[in-house]
Amino acid sequence: MQRSKLVFGLSGCLILSLAGSALAWLPKLDESAAKAIVDGVYRRGPDVPTSSSLSLNVKNGAFEAGSDVVEVYGGDAKCLSDWQTKPNSYAVLGSRPSAIAVAGQSDFIKSAALEARDNFKTLTAAGALEIARSRLPDNHLRVFMKIEGLEKDTLRDAYQVGVLDNNNKIVAPYRINFLDDWAVNTGARATWGGTMVYYFDFSKNPVDSSGSLKFLLRTEADSDCAYKININLATFK
Repeated sequence: MQRSKLVFGLSGCLILSLAGSALAWLPKLDESAAKAIVDGVYRRGPDVPTSSSLSLNVKNGAFEAGSDVVEVYGGDAKCLSDWQTKPNSYAVLGSRPSAIAVAGQSDFIKSAALEARDNFKTLTAAGALEIARSRLPDNHLRVFMKIEGLEKDTLRDAYQVGVLDNNNKIVAPYRINFLDDWAVNTGARATWGGTMVYYFDFSKNPVDSSGSLKFLLRTEADSDCAYKININLATFK
């Protein structure tokens, strides 16, 4: 498993407003799909969402994104109720993820197209596809997770994550990076926050590309609590 610092992220902001009934993650892009994304960037066609994001913030004792977004995977029901009723009790319960996003090859196509457009250059679908595949192979996904409330930034390495495949087998990330947004949040108790990036290969352990990505999570806290976060893959290409 590789760990390194990453200085780029999604082609858009971490929390996006996504829509579209005919969308689903494409594990392997073709030139037709690449052309649609490039055309959207150059405004020759509709914009194509290339990532799916959701908030894990809690408001009035419930997750803003809905009651079915986070489930208990390890531990008891108190694990979830503590998160919902004491979301900022970092000193006692440990840090929390506040947002999560997923993106595949298509996000690299959009990033390349945006860079080309902003520099007054053109980009073909074939060229964009070549760039995307050089940065992220077929059947691979990146998961971005925003963390808040860590006592030390090094404790980000204590997070355990995985994804359940179609046979409920746990797939571990083969690479872990972090963005350059890590900083100390000053207050009554200084804590660290920032974004982790996890790379997954589903070539041999496929997931439902038009369903939910079942993302497993255990924080740095010394407890049995583990969670399953359901991320909709049918909201982007």
